[in-house]
Amino acid sequence: MTTNWKLGLGFSLLTVFMWGLLPVALKVVLDVMDPLTISWCRFSIPALIAPCCGVRAQAAPN
Repeated sequence: MTTNWKLGLGFSLLTVFMWGLLPVALKVVLDVMDPLTISWCRFSIPALIAPCCGVRAQAAPN
């Protein structure tokens, strides 16, 4: 396996961007929803998406 530093850098920058955007998005969303509902949505939506990614990764040929 070769290292692809450009891909890693891209993922790192995407992570930094998303973490930086989170407080701004929460400030906007808190005007509409309560904190418990926001937390529930933040954790339940990825919990539904993650198994689909796992099944797709197992089905991919090596």
